[in-house]
Amino acid sequence: MTKEKPVIVEGLKVDAISTVGAGDAMVAAWALSFYKGYSLEKSVILATAASTAIVMISGTVSGKLHTIKQLEERVRFRYV
Repeated sequence: MTKEKPVIVEGLKVDAISTVGAGDAMVAAWALSFYKGYSLEKSVILATAASTAIVMISGTVSGKLHTIKQLEERVRFRYV
C-alpha cells in the first residue's frame, strides 16, 4: 500500500516443499531492494519471487538466482 493507493500482488502457485526460510527470504529481498533504491513494484516482485523460490526447495538453503528470475516474470503487481 502506498499513500496514494493500495497495491495487489498475488502469490504464485507452486508445489511447496517447505516454508522454512520463506519469510527470511522475503525480508532479505526487500532489504536489498531498499538498499539498491528499487521502485516499489520491483521490490515487491523480487521479494515475492525470492520467497516463492524458497518454498520450492527443502532445507535451509537460498533460492537459485535463475529460479528467482523466472519467478519474477510470473509475479503480477497492480495498483487498485
